[in-house]
Amino acid sequence: GLERAGLIRRQPGVARSIQILVDPQDLPILPWLNSNPS
Repeated sequence: GLERAGLIRRQPGVARSIQILVDPQDLPILPWLNSNPS
């Protein structure tokens, strides 16, 4: 449980889950996240 949460946070895929939780239109950082390899 908690251990998984910690590991997941270290994974680059987390950034994508954050994008899903927040509306892209409300966040201008999406282009920045997309420009990042992670």
